[in-house]
Amino acid sequence: MAKIKSVGVLTSGGDSPGMNAAVRAVVRAAIYHGLVPFGIRHGYFGMMTGQIRELKSQHVSGIIQQGGTILKTARCEEFKTVEGRKMAYDQLKKHGIDSLVIIGGDGSFRGAGLFSVEFDIPCVGMPGTIDNDIFGTDYTIGYDTALNTVVIPEAATEPKKLKSFLEEGNKRKKTSNIIIVAEGDEEGGAYAIANKVKEDFKDYDVRITILGHIQRGGSPTAFDRYLATRLGVAAIEALLEDQKSIMVGLINNEVVYTPFAKTIKQHQMANPKLLELVNILNV
Repeated sequence: MAKIKSVGVLTSGGDSPGMNAAVRAVVRAAIYHGLVPFGIRHGYFGMMTGQIRELKSQHVSGIIQQGGTILKTARCEEFKTVEGRKMAYDQLKKHGIDSLVIIGGDGSFRGAGLFSVEFDIPCVGMPGTIDNDIFGTDYTIGYDTALNTVVIPEAATEPKKLKSFLEEGNKRKKTSNIIIVAEGDEEGGAYAIANKVKEDFKDYDVRITILGHIQRGGSPTAFDRYLATRLGVAAIEALLEDQKSIMVGLINNEVVYTPFAKTIKQHQMANPKLLELVNILNV
């Protein structure tokens, strides 16, 4: 057993389906191993401002099938400063919390890595994002659920290639096309792309659907609940093994540990072979 006696759990960044299942697993695994779990609301902002309370097993009862996160989530610019992280540390000490589980993406892990080094607080991350773009795991919590709406790791595509793609389909009398545009696209987003298509293909009836946060909502799939549960238990076991500044992930159905430094610097990209299927099936 490690020397830790308590653990704080928080959800950070954009919410994703399955985060509640992850919180539930962390809390109950902590209790099982004799640790005192604390819930931290509103991510790092809540850690800085003391939005912290002890969680009992009944507090996480009946939440595994719910979307979103009972702990709420937020992005926090102040935590990027040394002063902000010191405020967070003082709040953890005030509540007697000596370890953390962070459910979020690579930005959340970047902050956790700095915090762990500066204040010697063991931090373990769990990959919670609909994008499935975090290095060190085959799947992220929320990806499977969002996939039932639509989501894919970004792959850069030049406008010329898109035009050529549409022209080829037009020659074959293809009656419709679906173009997925990632948020923050360098060409200007879905509306800019649509306007360009209208210019090049004046006979096309171009329609735009902005999915936005629809992808983040809804009840998590069975797989996301399973993944969140398995990784939540693994996060507590990692802390008990004196692990720190690592993310727990699942590769080939086995739990693996990946240092935060790698999850931050590297990204899981879309498999080129799978992207090639678009060309094959578009004939």
